[in-house]
Amino acid sequence: MVVLAAGSCTSSGDAPRVEDGTEPQEARIVAIDYSYPVAPAQLEEGLVRISAENHGAVNHEFTLTGIGDAGAVDMLEDFEGTGLSGEPYPPYVDQAAVPPFVSVGPGKSDEATMTLSEGHYVLWCTITDVAEGDRSRPHFRLGMIREIEVVPSDRGLELPPADGTITARDYSFDVDLGAGDRTVNFVNEGPDQIHLATIEVYPEGVTEQEAREAFEAGLAPGPPPKGTPSPSGVGFGGIFSAGLGAQIELGAVAFLSGRTYAFQCWVPDRAGGESHLVAYNMYEIVTIE
Repeated sequence: MVVLAAGSCTSSGDAPRVEDGTEPQEARIVAIDYSYPVAPAQLEEGLVRISAENHGAVNHEFTLTGIGDAGAVDMLEDFEGTGLSGEPYPPYVDQAAVPPFVSVGPGKSDEATMTLSEGHYVLWCTITDVAEGDRSRPHFRLGMIREIEVVPSDRGLELPPADGTITARDYSFDVDLGAGDRTVNFVNEGPDQIHLATIEVYPEGVTEQEAREAFEAGLAPGPPPKGTPSPSGVGFGGIFSAGLGAQIELGAVAFLSGRTYAFQCWVPDRAGGESHLVAYNMYEIVTIE
């Protein structure tokens, strides 16, 4: 299941509104070692402002996964070994909503505006850093799992207006960005698969063709040729099932004119296998004008 991904992007500021004036629901979640003592039992379908606080001593995730008619006990039995590892998702998994910040460090907090569709979800943390004998246990095995109902509403699944958009489809990206864009909507239009978007930037002066060649060299077996330009991380759009998405705030790291960016998806299909990047070349290289 798509429950985990590397990268970070900070969202901040006042809660945005969509064009019809609808304010996001506020959902405060507190994580501690190893539980979520504060979390909503129910939310309405639509726009949600997640406020995540980590009162613990280690990193924690704030992943939401739709599990249909299954329960948390089924999750505990079925989910180890699945996810970005390439194993098939449990058949009852139907939705995913992982905020752009993914995890929050000890004593820190973060926020994200995202959409949730109707369904039965679990809030859980898949980080594994607790040693037990000769193996480690994920946090959800230690109690970091709560069930949340998202009930029907007429709020809709539209994100607030943004400077630009990154749209994921099975299996491509449509990038509509310009120089100076700081607020970006990441939306998954599917229609079937779950997708994420990582954003990386190549060094100044690297052309789109050079970046594409460097990117493909990085996918080939073995180390890339000496001198191959390497990108650095800019942000992460979150992980979402079809129809869902999030608004990300790049803050001071706006998109720069003339710089070349890579957008990629590391999630595998629901049936498992290689990531969308490897199996379907799901990436896009774009030079911002």
